[in-house]
Formats: sequence, structure tokens, C-alpha cells
Amino acid sequence: MPGDATRLGPFIGGLHNSSGTGEFIDNGELYELTNLEVDTDGSLVNRPEISLFTMSGLSTAQSSMLGVFLPSDGRKLLVVYNSAQKQVHIVDSVSGASLSNSPINTEAVCCVQYGGLLFVPAKPGSAANGGYFSAPTPTTIAWNAHATLPKGEAITLYRERLWIACGMSAVADTSRFFFSPAGLPQNAWNPGLDFIDVAAGNGQKLVSLCRLGQDLVLFKEHSTHRFSYTTDPRKAQLDEIDAAIGNPAVNCHVVYNNNTVYVLHDNSVYELFQYTYTRISSSINMVQETDLDLFAKDQYGLTLHRDRLFVRYFKNMYVYSIRVKRWSRWDTVRKFSKVVVIPSATVGLDTAYASSASITLSTQSYLFRDDRRTTDQGQTPQNPAIERFQGKIVTKTYDFDVPHAYKVLFMWGISIATSGRVTGILTIPNARRNKTYQEMKDLYNTFAAVQAAGVTWASNTPVVITDEVLPSLGLYSRKYLKVLKKVRFRQVFFTLTMDVVTNNGIADASLRLYDLTVFLKQKETVVKETS
Repeated sequence: MPGDATRLGPFIGGLHNSSGTGEFIDNGELYELTNLEVDTDGSLVNRPEISLFTMSGLSTAQSSMLGVFLPSDGRKLLVVYNSAQKQVHIVDSVSGASLSNSPINTEAVCCVQYGGLLFVPAKPGSAANGGYFSAPTPTTIAWNAHATLPKGEAITLYRERLWIACGMSAVADTSRFFFSPAGLPQNAWNPGLDFIDVAAGNGQKLVSLCRLGQDLVLFKEHSTHRFSYTTDPRKAQLDEIDAAIGNPAVNCHVVYNNNTVYVLHDNSVYELFQYTYTRISSSINMVQETDLDLFAKDQYGLTLHRDRLFVRYFKNMYVYSIRVKRWSRWDTVRKFSKVVVIPSATVGLDTAYASSASITLSTQSYLFRDDRRTTDQGQTPQNPAIERFQGKIVTKTYDFDVPHAYKVLFMWGISIATSGRVTGILTIPNARRNKTYQEMKDLYNTFAAVQAAGVTWASNTPVVITDEVLPSLGLYSRKYLKVLKKVRFRQVFFTLTMDVVTNNGIADASLRLYDLTVFLKQKETVVKETS
């Protein structure tokens, strides 16, 4: 075999695209990692397929998933807000049919279940009051008005009481949260007396709250507070955890294992553990890349399914694996910003449901499970269309520790398990020389013509070499794919695009990438002053 074999990978570092163009990241990290995730063995595997979930009995306007309702009769129900008539619907998670709904003009963004009842506070400014859903029989769902339920954008359960925070849309008492009678939140509340103000007057609204262990954690726009009490909420202890990190909007924090909170604040994701914040997003490029197809309310958000943290930040959906603590990115036309989860004993995997965040696909809703098989998820009777997508990686830019010398690559290969098409792309950056003044003049005659053609003077044009390996080379199993092309270079990076094939019958993955191997030799030293 000509050349010396050099192994690239396994890529256990995951995605790292926060600086440069990939030159200064670790060898085990990738500049682009799309629709693939780092598995526990260090290989890269495809993400789950996102299937369509069809709902009926709702207006065709956009809907938003608020939560789940699990009555004692065993039904598994979704709580869905429909924006057309401003109603909250209870939807069967299997058939997709709406079973009950609130009155019109009941604007809502949150809900919580307690004592067999599902409480839905109305959003501040809503024309109708909130209330709660009950399941009086195994076949019915009923809406019950609640005239004294305070309006707010966040609700949680803590010490047998319900607690409601006012949220970003509040225009009065913006630092206030309310609490219910102990054990009986369906009874009359007393919002004129049963409330707490959090750092009132600091110019920040109280956006959200959650239970963490034995405490309540309260999020203002740019600060975090801790609330706890023993017998009387009015004699509670209220402490500031952090004076700079908070929540900019609803759906920007999640609780994991009742001991850790993940928070999206500004352009960073933080982990709150033992009441100390640690930034975990330093490796990803969280910039405001506008996507005009996203609804305004879905431009950013943070949500959780099993061991995956989903971070919608404008155009990008970044995904953090809490198990291996590595980032990746999902790319799909089936865009979402928040998921709600229904536990499942029948299929063995919890199911995540999401509403479309896309303006052009506003009426769609989706579901997926933590299952790497790309087969129809089988939600009878919907039979949703299968999503077909590609996995993609882009490596760092390698000079193989000899930046002063040219190298010759004889071939490179891919250790992979797949039954689909694989396209290998070798890119040599800054490889073509810039055109001279005379050449530009001969081609375009005038500088105006150059500008109109979009040509830049120092274009630094790369050399790109592509080789495609078709799926006819074998079924799904670990194999070695050879990519041929002898080429001379000083720097190089590699790109792989891989079809995620459907219905292959493999239980663990439709695509599993292990590493790359290149065969090269060092050649002459660079002789030009600039190369």
C-alpha cells in the first residue's frame, strides 16, 4: 500500500464550530456534524426520523404543544393550543382527534397536571379566564372554568400547591407569582393576598419558574432566584442565585433528573447544578442567523426529550447529548422549537410530539422517538410519510503537523456501516492562484463587469475532488469504502454526505460512521514566500 496510513477519528468530540473555519479544533472534533450524533462507543450514528402527526378537529392555523394530560383511566393525551380561535384542545395521542376544548379567546402557553386535573392558566391579556380539564368518565373530557385562577405564562407544582408566574406579556405586577390553596387548586384562589414579589423594581419581569429538589427556582429576564419554605409561603426564604443569567422568554429552561436545570440565556446555554451556573455551549456558534420561515415565537427555545437537549437558536437547531456531553446539529424541513413527551409502555420508547415552527408548513405536527431505525413510526391510522435525510460531517483542516511541507495523498477510506450512498469530498483550500490584472482585463474588460459577475480579486479558490460510492456495494454492515484520487496538497479537509436509508430492518442504526483513514507521504518543503 503506498503511503503511510493515518487514522482520523473516532470523532468523539462532536461539533465544534464556534471559531475559525476548523483549523484550531481538536482532531476528535468536527467543524460540521449534521443529522448525526456521537454515540456512547465513540462512533457517529444518525438521528431519529421525524414523522408527521395528523390532528383533527382543530382549525388549520398553527397549533402549539403545551403539555400532556394523563388521566387515571390510562389515556395519553396532548394539550394543544390552536391560534385561530384561541382555544386549548385535548388531543388523543394515537388518533390525533380533538376530544375537548376550552372556550374561544382562552389564550394560553402553559399547563400542569395535579390531582387528576389539568390546570391551564390564561395568558395575561387573554379575553377569557383559565380553568382546568377533568376526566369524569373513561370516555369523556370536560372543561371547567376557574374564575379566580391567576393569569400567567408559567405554572408548576411545589409542596402540594400550584404556582403561577406572570410572564413576559404581563404589564402590571411584573415581578409577581401566585400560589393556590394547599392541596385544592380547583378551589378559589386569593390572588390579592396569596402572592410573592421577586426583586420588584429591578426592571426585569418574572418570566418563568420550576421546581428543583426541595426548592422553587424563579427566572427573571436576567437573574435567577431560589425560593423555599416549610409551613407558610409568606414566611419563605428568597435568595438570589445569579444576578446576570435568567430567561428571555417562556420555553427557555428545562429540568433534568430533578437535580439539574438547563437554561438558554442570550446566546449561551447554561447548566445549573448545585445552584452554580456552568456554560456548556462554548463549542457551538450561536449567532442570530435569521430564518424568515420561522414564526416569531419560535425563533429560540430550549426543550428536552429523554437525554437530548434541543436548542432552537434562530436558524439552527442544536442538540446536546446529556449522556456523552457532545453537541450536534439537526437539519430538517420539519422544523420545531418545543417538544412534549408522552411515556409509552406499548412501544417501549417515550414519544416526543412537536408543532411546526415553519410558516410554510404551519399546519403540520410531528412525532419521533429515541430510535435510530428510519422506518415509519406507525401511528395508526395516520401512516405518516417517511422523512428522508442525509448525515454530513466536515472535518477540521489538516496539515498533519507539517505546515511547511507539501504532502501527497494516495487514497483515503471510510470505516462505516450503511446500506446507502456515500459521497466523499476532498477540499484543498487556497489552492488555485489568483488571476493577474491582465487576465481579469482580458476576461471582463471593465471593473464594472468584474463587479457584476461577482468576482473577487483574491478569491482563494479551493480545489474540490468528489467521489461517490453507490449503495450497490453491500447491505448494512461495517465495511471499508475506498475513495480514490492521488493529489498533492499542503492543507486539506474532508466532507462526507451519507444517505440515511429507510426500512433497512437494522435495530441499532441506519448509519454508523467509525473513522477515516488517509494514506499519504511528506514531499518537498514549500518554496514560495506565500503558499
